[in-house]
Amino acid sequence: MLQANQRLRGPGGGKGLRLSSLDHEPLVSVVIPSRNSARTIDDCLRSIILQSYKRIEIIIVDCISTDSTREIAQRMGALVISQYGERSVAKNLGAKFANGKYLFFVDADHKLGPDVIASCIKSIDGFDGVLINDQDISKDSKVSRLVASRRKVLSYDPLHVAVRFVRRDVFDSVGGFDPDLYAGEDLDFHRRFLRHGFKMVDSWVTDWHMGSPVNLKELLNRNLYYSSNNLLPLDGSIHFGSFRLGGGVTLQLLICCRSFFSDSCQTLF
Repeated sequence: MLQANQRLRGPGGGKGLRLSSLDHEPLVSVVIPSRNSARTIDDCLRSIILQSYKRIEIIIVDCISTDSTREIAQRMGALVISQYGERSVAKNLGAKFANGKYLFFVDADHKLGPDVIASCIKSIDGFDGVLINDQDISKDSKVSRLVASRRKVLSYDPLHVAVRFVRRDVFDSVGGFDPDLYAGEDLDFHRRFLRHGFKMVDSWVTDWHMGSPVNLKELLNRNLYYSSNNLLPLDGSIHFGSFRLGGGVTLQLLICCRSFFSDSCQTLF
């Protein structure tokens, strides 16, 4: 199934999806895969609409949400496409509908600082893709602080970063995202981007992840969901969700839990 709503008028009262008439500026297509994202999609879209760089279009590719994700996105002026498929399929489909010179892939549970797109436009001159610092919003729980700390550390690891703002022609040349992946698809795209000889640059701006787990149950559920896509012997290790482990996956995960959540996890041992 594939459906798309009409381009609606945005909250500014009439300019709709494209938020500027400055035709000399390149259009940026923001592509957002979603699935039951009603809790975060309003903040996500609002942060995009309020960007200091105004020549943008917003494309939501929704995987049969059963909540109000579609209605919120339509009300805020996004083009909403409905489809069956995981994240990579959604991103590739959004790119096909995009009209922009540049593609910017944003998750539905992320929000941007006001100058993220302007910084990317400025940075990409002479390059093919832009790195954006991706961080978790730390909430008042040990799990949330662990996840946020881990993401912060990995943001300095060149093996765990990925270009998400990219020239449209470069995206097409690389071949888009691997449709068989729904976890780590951005890292896979990044490796192929570099393998093709394309050049990246850091924008030195940050976007913020609003949907990180806040308790052990949410952490385990998230990793179990992604585990079947990540248990691949890429380098002799085993990937369990977002955790890279060697042997004894369950034992090491529990040890990790005990180390960081000793008070709440004592009953596990």
